[in-house]
Amino acid sequence: MNLITKWRPFGAAPLVLLTSLCVFGQQDMGYITGLVTDPTGAVIPGATVTVTELETGVRTTATTTDTGNYLAGPLKIGVYEVAVQKDGFKRAVTRGVQISAQDRRRVDLVLELGQVTESITTVASAPLLETESASVSHVVEQQAIQQLPLNSRNYQTLALLAAGTVPAIVTRDQAGGFNAHGQAAYENNFIIDGVDNNSYGFALEDRKAQVVIPSLDAVQEFKVETSNYSAEFGRTGGSVMNVSIKSGTNNLHGSLYEYLRNEIWDARDTFSYVDRDGDECPVSQQRNPTVAHGSGHDAASRPLAVA
Repeated sequence: MNLITKWRPFGAAPLVLLTSLCVFGQQDMGYITGLVTDPTGAVIPGATVTVTELETGVRTTATTTDTGNYLAGPLKIGVYEVAVQKDGFKRAVTRGVQISAQDRRRVDLVLELGQVTESITTVASAPLLETESASVSHVVEQQAIQQLPLNSRNYQTLALLAAGTVPAIVTRDQAGGFNAHGQAAYENNFIIDGVDNNSYGFALEDRKAQVVIPSLDAVQEFKVETSNYSAEFGRTGGSVMNVSIKSGTNNLHGSLYEYLRNEIWDARDTFSYVDRDGDECPVSQQRNPTVAHGSGHDAASRPLAVA
């Protein structure tokens, strides 16, 4: 056995790892699929499909198969235009196709007879029923993230908009935690741009389920899947929180704000202690626990006492 053959398995290992990272990183992307036909319903093979992201102008091309089907992607989150053309037919364009994380949107197009220089444009509408996936999910878009009031500016609180979610018992570092369909909060699976964001240290002192909690201004949107999600998310039995971070556009933009939280702005709690004059009394609590493990008797056969 020569030296090259001996070390070949070790050289292939890094390649396998790099390839797996590329595949995993596509979890925050989507696809557009569909069928291209003529006015009689006959399929049109060999048609050119061009998918354009309207914010950046990035184009993705595909060609219809012998059965008239096409698949374009993976595509970043955004709004797209789908255009199909073939010699002998008018160009068909569908604008306003919204793609979210893990979306598989279906856009079927009909090409009418005519010159390719002519075009017919339609505007896409949101599907009334999801036919490409059995997953039960809810997408929180950027407008909701920016405009809805949030405690501590934690985007995770908006996950409660999804069906089957309830607030979790909150500790000092768990603001925004939630339970999905009766599963514990630490059973949720957190992903950012296709990368694992789970701390795997929920039982430790920090009690945080996520490694990174991104700023509201950095989040483009996130998707909460509560049941029937794909087998690729097999880590836990809770929900899947898939967060997409904003990417670049052709426009320069930013934000300026001040965040202040102080008890002087809070209304008095209904259950607060008050004195005779109606003024709120401070609440204090002190605990001095004594913990003992095991049991037994001393040498005189008297029970041991713990105080």
